[in-house]
Amino acid sequence: MQLQVQSLEPTVDVDNPTLKINRFWKYFYKCYGFQISDENAPTARKYCFTSFASSHVLLNTIYISFMLLQGVNDPSIDYICFLISILICWIQSFTCLVVLYKRQTQFSQCLNQLLANITPDYRKRAGKTLIVIMAVSNAVIIITSFGEIVMFNEEASNQYIIVMWKIFQLYYWFTILLNETTKVVFVYLCILLAFNFECLMTDVATSIAEKKIMLNHHYNYYKNIHWINEVNKLFDALLAVWIATDIIYICVMLRFGIKGELHLSFTSLYTFRVLWLLLLMYKYAAIVKEKAQETAIAITKLTDSLVNEYNRQ
Repeated sequence: MQLQVQSLEPTVDVDNPTLKINRFWKYFYKCYGFQISDENAPTARKYCFTSFASSHVLLNTIYISFMLLQGVNDPSIDYICFLISILICWIQSFTCLVVLYKRQTQFSQCLNQLLANITPDYRKRAGKTLIVIMAVSNAVIIITSFGEIVMFNEEASNQYIIVMWKIFQLYYWFTILLNETTKVVFVYLCILLAFNFECLMTDVATSIAEKKIMLNHHYNYYKNIHWINEVNKLFDALLAVWIATDIIYICVMLRFGIKGELHLSFTSLYTFRVLWLLLLMYKYAAIVKEKAQETAIAITKLTDSLVNEYNRQ
């Protein structure tokens, strides 16, 4: 049975930063045929996603098949490592497509509820952090994709091959942008979860100062735990794929770097970005765990102190 989010939280007014953030996710994912909102996806949107997913699988299958045929003539370790890096990007983007399609409505529910449960100041802080992460992440993707297209243009001589390669590269980085932006969504949800616990900690600290016990502290705490579980359900499959494949990708790129074949190229810049985002996901997930533990301890201390005071009386 699927839990309806609306039953957990009353309808609340949202401010402009919240509306802007939700609107950004809504229109960004619409480019890929997703309906990241409370609305039902229209038939045209479903056809758009089906076309995009089919072309994604077809083009990547053709490209990987071509690379495998090329590898028959050059079965070197370096070529196999290069092929692994391409397969990793394909596996990540394809998994992201499938998971987002199945859970697109749950994404909207999590975003709306986590934003509604924090104060306007925390919403602004979350928005500013999101802008910084998105700017750095997407800037590296744009620079890397532009650099690879220009470098290939200088190396290739056949004009037809150049045009086809540019089209494929644009499509390739378009799908990469979807996968990497979804990683940022996970980081953003972790930030919102941490802020939810910080808001609750503020309420608990106020209760401690006034020596009042509020029964809704326990309710709010378990509600936050509920949202942690919901986020885990959304990203459990994706996180397993992201972590495993990103570690393999970084190891492959390190091999090229140790051999002196990577240098400070666009690929090395993208590799640093992959490592940075992986560490960022780990950091904010650890912060959520830390905030949850601190809040649980604070609520327990508040309850124990008031119970002991009542017993003395």
